[in-house]
Amino acid sequence: MGRSLKAINLGILTAVLGAVVYFFAFGYELEENFGLDMLFKVRGKVAMPEDAVVVAINKMSSDYFGLENEPSKWPREYHAKLIDILKSRGAKVIAFDVFFKDARAPGEDDRLAKAVKEAGNVILFSQLKRQILSQQGRSPEYQELKNAINIEQLVYPTEKIAQSAAVLAPFALLKYPQKVSQFWTFRVPAGEIPNLPVMAFQLDVIEDYQVLHKLLQQVIPEQAKYLPFNVNEILQKQQLTEVVSEIRRLFKENPELPAKIKEKIASNSDLDNIENASLLSLINMYQGPNQYYLNFYGPPRSIKTYPIHEVLSTKNIQQFDFKDKVVFVGFSEYLQPEQKDNFYTVFSQDNGLDISGVEIAATAYSNLKNNENIKTLTPFFYISLIMLYGFIVAFASRYFHTLPSVIIAVSIMATYVFISYLVFRENNIWLPWAVPILIQSPFAIFVALLCHYTDTRREREQIRKAFGFYLPTSVVNKIAQNAGHIEANQQQMYGICLATDAAHYTRMAEQMRPDELSQLVNKYYENLFGPVRHHGGIISDVVGDAMLAIWSSPQSDVELRTQACHAALEIDHVMNQSTSQREPFLLPTRIGLHAGELMLGNVGAMDHFEYRAVGDIVNTSNRIENLNKRLGSSVIASENVLEGVTGIMKRSLGKFRLAGKQQALELYELFCREDDPQCDKNHIQILERCEMLLLGITAFQAQDWQAAKAQFSELKSKYSNDMAADFYLQYCDLLHERTLPHDWAGIIELSEK
Repeated sequence: MGRSLKAINLGILTAVLGAVVYFFAFGYELEENFGLDMLFKVRGKVAMPEDAVVVAINKMSSDYFGLENEPSKWPREYHAKLIDILKSRGAKVIAFDVFFKDARAPGEDDRLAKAVKEAGNVILFSQLKRQILSQQGRSPEYQELKNAINIEQLVYPTEKIAQSAAVLAPFALLKYPQKVSQFWTFRVPAGEIPNLPVMAFQLDVIEDYQVLHKLLQQVIPEQAKYLPFNVNEILQKQQLTEVVSEIRRLFKENPELPAKIKEKIASNSDLDNIENASLLSLINMYQGPNQYYLNFYGPPRSIKTYPIHEVLSTKNIQQFDFKDKVVFVGFSEYLQPEQKDNFYTVFSQDNGLDISGVEIAATAYSNLKNNENIKTLTPFFYISLIMLYGFIVAFASRYFHTLPSVIIAVSIMATYVFISYLVFRENNIWLPWAVPILIQSPFAIFVALLCHYTDTRREREQIRKAFGFYLPTSVVNKIAQNAGHIEANQQQMYGICLATDAAHYTRMAEQMRPDELSQLVNKYYENLFGPVRHHGGIISDVVGDAMLAIWSSPQSDVELRTQACHAALEIDHVMNQSTSQREPFLLPTRIGLHAGELMLGNVGAMDHFEYRAVGDIVNTSNRIENLNKRLGSSVIASENVLEGVTGIMKRSLGKFRLAGKQQALELYELFCREDDPQCDKNHIQILERCEMLLLGITAFQAQDWQAAKAQFSELKSKYSNDMAADFYLQYCDLLHERTLPHDWAGIIELSEK
């Protein structure tokens, strides 16, 4: 499978994961409870529009007046006086988040009703009472709860006060599960009753109603003709709630209505920019959803707040700016222990202080009027963005190599987070980032790294497999781990070299076709390599019919020398067997072994390197191997190799100074391992040959030529194929005629390689 296809597959998997987590798991909750909260916290406090003010009723004010800390139980005179002051100071709308449920003495209610009536711009809070009924209209039994009906009814303030208000409206918030993030514009369970912030906004821009009415008459004349036109009449008859509900119905039933009205507004040059903006916000509210996410402006008291006792008791009322403001009146505490009408939000403080309900109402109103509510994507675009991000980050993580993929993936994450924050800060648009960053990105990076690791392991195994035909396992492992960083580095080691050469190869190569020769050589080397690998050696070099194998360690090791000897004898047993059914590839093979210091590693320069041993013992082992031709032997090892090695039948061949060498070597012919059944069969003959040759060599080294020749002749007569006897007989005749140095130690000088 190609790299692109692998990246596409991971991209699709990560995209689907994002969709599944979002729709079927905890994705949406994660976005709202963590993602949105983090955007607010990073953004921090922002400038609050100056069109809303809160007059706070709190314990400080209750203590100041010596009243109970319960606003609805205060004497109505305080609320009436507040309305008079706010009206005189030019307040545009006065919205009470206080429920005047119980009737008082006629004088109290009359005073408040008069103030409300004269102000003409007061919105009074109405309570939504929830009731669960069975299908038969009674309280449901336990088994009837599944099919029960949820009913919400408005409970109005006391009648006399309610009749004086311009608007009566509830204020309901959505808690999920205990945290407030959204507010209702039109309360669905209560029959899409407009909520208090909606009514505050419409009453604030009541002058725009007639403009909107005319536009509706132009676009949908038949449906809009039943809407009243006179604003004063609407307010006097307390019809504003019904009018708002009717306009909402028209917008829902005519999806194309907002676009047509906005076209009319754009072509109307009589509207100034302020009227245009407020009218467009009004249209957005009517066409928008039933609930919005609150765009909090900051922690508690971010909206300008005046304590009620300061407003009522001060003589310098000019210090309070209420002109053209929408004033929200309600319970709002400074201290956590005293708070009552409070709600846990993203800006709730560490000391437990929450944002009050009246401040949330003011926030919702400002969001609507200034079109600053948090804007969410449609479900289609929301999930599409999650899936697109997941595909991109996963594709990049998988397509590129390990380190670049991590860098690119982290860069994509950082860029997306920054864009999400920037869009939120500048345009109040909430993009999903928690699922992409906290779930999709770690998943994509982890899986990609796991796949990269698997790919690397697979590639290294392929390298090991490919190079294993040519190099030792330890070297292959280094190459696999550091591919592309091969250098001409070597290490000084102690080693044993095993050199081989096949007899009759040259003649055979001349007589065979290349393909036949290739097959034969491969079979031949298969029988050579097996014993070497089996006994822990490495194949260092192969040229034609010759092989060089190495056993290496940091220091001299008798076990290593033993393994090399065992490998040589095993090769000898396979290759030099004398049977009538001999396979063609079982070529008679000569073996030479020598031990000592060598340099082992990469040899070469520029773009060509080979792994091989370098040192005198390499050449010497080849010289020893070549000596087999003259001595008629198959395996010859130096004394250096046999030091400490036991369990092998061998005989001394004497001392030799090989061609080009200064140091003489004691050489031995190896026959077999003592535990070899074949060796046990020929044990007596081998011992006799060893003893007879040793006696002859001893006489030879003592320059007792007659005794030596007699011993070698006896050996030759008894074992006619013992070429070592022939070799020494020739040298006895040769040296007998020469004058030798007085310190001659019986060393045979060889001039031919």
